[in-house]
Amino acid sequence: MESEKWDKKRMEKAMEESKEELFELTKKLNDIIVDFCVRALKTFEAGRGKPLNPLQVNQVITKEVRHVLDQISDPEFIDIIVRKAEMKYVETVEE
Repeated sequence: MESEKWDKKRMEKAMEESKEELFELTKKLNDIIVDFCVRALKTFEAGRGKPLNPLQVNQVITKEVRHVLDQISDPEFIDIIVRKAEMKYVETVEE
C-alpha cells in the first residue's frame, strides 16, 4: 500500500511543467465564454432591431455568464464531460 502513495515532488514538478498549458486552456475557456456572450448580444440586438445601450449590454453579458455557469454545473453536463475526458485520457495513454 505504501507504494501507492502520491510522490509529492513528482506531482509538484508535473504541475510546474503544466503551468503554461493551464494558462492557455484558461485563456481558451475565457474566449469561449466571451463568444457565448457576443452571440447573446447579437441575438438580443437583432430581436430589438437597434443597438443595445451600455446597461443592456452589461445585463445580457451577466445573464449569459450565469447561464453558462448553470449549464456547466448541471449534473448531466458534468457526466458527459467526465465520460468524454475519460475516453480522451485513455486514447492519450494508449498512444
